[in-house]
Amino acid sequence: MDGRRGTEGADCGDDYTCDTQAPGGYCLYSPRTVSSCTEDAQCPPGTLCSPKPWHAISGVCMRRCQLPADCREGYVCQIVELFAGEENGPKSSAPACWYVREM
Repeated sequence: MDGRRGTEGADCGDDYTCDTQAPGGYCLYSPRTVSSCTEDAQCPPGTLCSPKPWHAISGVCMRRCQLPADCREGYVCQIVELFAGEENGPKSSAPACWYVREM
């Protein structure tokens, strides 16, 4: 499942990558047939297509959430934006588990 801990790609499984910059690592679905998702339907159940904050990647599959308790410790349940506060910038269609980057 996307959003689980990982320290390298092998921890996450086939068709997943591990974002080691996220606290405790974060498994992201990235099928080998496409470089990124463009819509939620391309993502596994329980996930959605979202921009990856602060990166040039147009879309990755992240864990969908409704409540903070749906996310693991250190993560928040919120709409994910490519660049926080950017008006009309790319953002997820619904809340996803992600962390708040310290500036």
